[in-house]
Formats: sequence, structure tokens, C-alpha cells
Amino acid sequence: MTQETKFGHQNTVIIDDLNANPFEDALTAADGLHGVMDRRVALRRPPRIRGHSWDYFYNPMWSRLGDGSPGPSGTYWRAGTGLINYYWNTFDQVLLRPALLPFYDPAELVVPEEAGGRRILDDGNGSGLSDHLPVAITLAIEKEVEDG
Repeated sequence: MTQETKFGHQNTVIIDDLNANPFEDALTAADGLHGVMDRRVALRRPPRIRGHSWDYFYNPMWSRLGDGSPGPSGTYWRAGTGLINYYWNTFDQVLLRPALLPFYDPAELVVPEEAGGRRILDDGNGSGLSDHLPVAITLAIEKEVEDG
């Protein structure tokens, strides 16, 4: 039994360092977190796969990948030496169940680069506060209380 089943709702938010990018299997696989990049897909009924239906999470962090997004190109920088190197990774993520999408505004998802006037991301010489950037989100849940 899942915690959502136990408590009788799907008002679930995951905010965590998942050590994987939004496009990796653990986040996108139906038997993983089943995170999708498009809220229209997240609002659909999930398909039956191998006789089971896994509910979607909407992952707004897809829209934060690359330099066309507001803020930094990811939440973790690593200049690796392998044949594949993304440089920027988005390991720190927010995933929302579709029930929460009416309360989510993309402008309220931020990846701050400074705190208290100091750079957060450490460039390896001790100048920053962390090797990851934080993720912050505001959900307008008071909207439901006011409308209810």
C-alpha cells in the first residue's frame, strides 16, 4: 500500500536531490517516478503497461534544462572527463502530482544562486556554500481554501 492510498489523496510533492537528471530512467520509467515534462500528459489517465497503471508526476524541472531557462542551466555542475558530459545536471528536482497543478505557477519555481549575499555553488575553491543549488517552489494552496 502506498502512502497516497493510505491517506486517501494524491497531493504529493517530491523535492529532493535525486542524483539523476529529469530524463533518466529512474525518473521517467512508469515503474519509477513516472515523471513527465508536459502538464497535459500528466493530466491524462496513465496507460496500462504490463497490466498495471502507474500514476504520473509532473516534473517542471525539464523546463529548467539548458541556458534558455530562467536562472542557471542546472543545479549541479561537473566537468567530467568521460565521453558523455552534460556539465550542468539537474539532480535537485520538484515533482508534483497532477492534483496540485492548479496551484502551481512556473514563475514560482526558482533555483537561487545566492543566499545572504554569497554564491551558493562552490566552484571547488571553497567560495560557495554547497556543490548543489537549492530548488524552491510556492504552491498557491490558499487559493483552494479561499475558493472552498
